[in-house]
Formats: sequence, C-alpha cells, structure tokens
Amino acid sequence: MIAATTYKKYPAYKDSGEKWLGQIPEHWEVSRLSSHFIERNTKVSDKDFPPLSVTKQGILPQLESAAKTNDGDNRKLVKKGDFVVNSRSDRKGSSGISNSDGSVSLINIVIKPISIHSTFCNYLLKTNAFMQSRKMKGNASYLAFTATPKNTTLERFGTKQEDGTYKPFHLYSMKQAIEEGFILDVLANYTTYKSYYEIQKSIQENPLFDTKKAQKKLRAFVERHKQTIGTKAEIIVEHFTSKVFNTKKLKGKAKAMVVTQDIKSAIRYYQAIKQILNEKGNPFKIAIAFSGSKIVDGIEYTEPEMNGFAEKDT
Repeated sequence: MIAATTYKKYPAYKDSGEKWLGQIPEHWEVSRLSSHFIERNTKVSDKDFPPLSVTKQGILPQLESAAKTNDGDNRKLVKKGDFVVNSRSDRKGSSGISNSDGSVSLINIVIKPISIHSTFCNYLLKTNAFMQSRKMKGNASYLAFTATPKNTTLERFGTKQEDGTYKPFHLYSMKQAIEEGFILDVLANYTTYKSYYEIQKSIQENPLFDTKKAQKKLRAFVERHKQTIGTKAEIIVEHFTSKVFNTKKLKGKAKAMVVTQDIKSAIRYYQAIKQILNEKGNPFKIAIAFSGSKIVDGIEYTEPEMNGFAEKDT
C-alpha cells in the first residue's frame, strides 16, 4: 500500500521567474547555484596536507593506483567540508564532500559550500541530472593548441595584459598532464646514449678551417646516415614495445613521438621504423607529420601519401 501525504499550502505564492519551476512560496528566494559556493584554488604541498583521491566512493586517502609525480608542491588545498569534483571523470560520479583536510591534483575542482548544507550539496551535485548537465554540448566546437603558441595565435585567442602582451586564457601544462596520468613523465625514465665515431684523415691539418664547424658538419652527417638511423630505430621500437605497448601504459592508449633534426631525417626514421614493424607483423601503426613536400634520395614525399590518409584525418 502506498500512503499519500498532503502538505498544507503556504498563505501566498509568487512567480519564480523560471518557466520550469513555476510559482513558489512568497517567502522563498531563487538564486543561482554558483552563488552558494566559493571555488578554492590555493596551492599547497602534500608534505603539509596529505594527498587525497577523488573517487565514486567519495574523497579518500590517496589510492595506491593513483597517478603520482615528484612535484608534490603543486597541489590544490582541500578543507574539511569542501566538495571536490574530478573534472576528468565527474560524469561518472567521482566527487564528494571531504571529511578531512588534505590536497588533490590540480585537475580537481574544489568548492566551499556557503549558505547551503553540505549534506544536501553532496546529494544535489551527485544526482544524475546534475552530472549530465555538465556534458559537453554536441553543437559546440572545442579547440586546443599544443606546444608554444605563436604571437599571432596569442593575439587572436589570448588575453591582453596591461603591458600590451598577450597570455593564454587557459593553460594545461605538461606538469599537470603528467600528474593527472594523461601522459608519462619522460624525464623520470630515460636513457642517454653516447655516439662514437672515427674519421680517417686523408690530408694534412688545415689551420684555416674552423674545427668546430667541421665537427658540427661531421656529426650531422653521421646522425643522418641511414645506418645510424636504422640502429636507433631498432632501439626505439624495442623500448616502446617492451616498456609501453606490452605493459599497457595509460590503459593501453599510450603513444610515442620521435622528434628529428629535420624533415629528411623524419622520413628516414619513419621508413626505418615501418620496416622493423613490418618484420614484427605490425603490432601497432605509425604516422608521420610534416608540412608540404620533401625530396629524399630523388623521391618526392608528402605526409598524406606516406600515411595513407588525408592531413585532416590526423
């Protein structure tokens, strides 16, 4: 049996100003939800405030599986009673009220409830309707610029400063991306290689020739030689396969980038790596990126022809 409850009407009502809400009791007030919160952006160290994880189960002491970096001084303060939302997975319910002081990674949004009960805040902000409302709009375009933007890009999309310069309106740093587990910290795990080579002299010393310039040209010749590139390509493929691909880094979606001195070298590295992958049964694919066309060994190459798809699809 379902019992129906009848509530006594209020003496007077007024228009809320919101079509979906209709009339409300005269003594009620309508205000924007954002007016009941203050965003907290204080940066702290995890040495002073213990690290926390933002999960579907709420705010917990940092999980062992959480992405970590050595940069513990670049975190966001959380005070007891704050509501924290993981902006990377907020629509999955990764949020909640913190029961203790601590610190979280910068990807999280920390808000302090004011003039609103924290328990109701926790209920409201975790409802399906509220989480779905934060989805990206299907008819909107979202743009991002990688690397260091040129001055013309900053002038068009940046924010003008008092001194006349422009700064990005938003910055997602490499340091933050590493901390949040989107990319791996290259500097934390890298190996240096030293190159040794010997030049056989066929003429006497020439004091009029600049030694440093000669050494620079000789090094460039060696580094761009097919044999050198072939050897380095084997090391690159072996490392990526064993340390990244086979270990399912970044949930099996990790990619690697090979940066070369010039387009000619990029084409030769692409060819060398592609040949090695063919011999291994093509466990994964590679792509090359460069502008225009380039003639190498008498053959003209373009990015779309080498990749097998148009530039707009990269």
